[in-house]
Amino acid sequence: MNTQQFIGNYFEGLLSKMFNLERGDRNFSHKEPDLIGNTFVMEVKSSRFDNGGVIKGRQLKYLESTYFNDCLYAFPYHELRTPIWKHYPAERSLKRALGLKSLYIFPFSVAKARYETGYRRPYRYTGDDFVQINESLAAKIFASDKTIWEKLQLNPRKFPKAKLKGANNIFIMTEHRDMMDELLHFADVRA
Repeated sequence: MNTQQFIGNYFEGLLSKMFNLERGDRNFSHKEPDLIGNTFVMEVKSSRFDNGGVIKGRQLKYLESTYFNDCLYAFPYHELRTPIWKHYPAERSLKRALGLKSLYIFPFSVAKARYETGYRRPYRYTGDDFVQINESLAAKIFASDKTIWEKLQLNPRKFPKAKLKGANNIFIMTEHRDMMDELLHFADVRA
């Protein structure tokens, strides 16, 4: 069992149902967006650990050249205990334990700013590099923490944001209002 792909697949399926999006990159090639909507695409960044998903440099450059303003980055967080192989030795036990602790959706420009201003680490065996957005950083970005936004060199007032009705753990920020409207129109927290 590839734990990272299992967890990624779980969250991609969940967000696909939640926002009525088509699955894009089903085989983890990282050459297509994970989810595709009518007017935007979404890249889902989950982690097999509890430290948050990663923004990879090459993938970011590809998405920028192809989708730029129409791309969202989703960071779902879970409460799995690590090491996962020890606590969840079978797919069945992992699937039972896996659930959404919180979800932060950010526009491409926020993900790009984090990549450009964050500490980049090498991604093993690929020659690529990455930065992470852990849950506490995601919460500070959404809460318009002045220090974080100054580091990102962006103005938080330029980004519409909303908490999803019926869910106290789903936070959405977009580049423009019509993208937010589409997300909220299709949002189904029962998914």
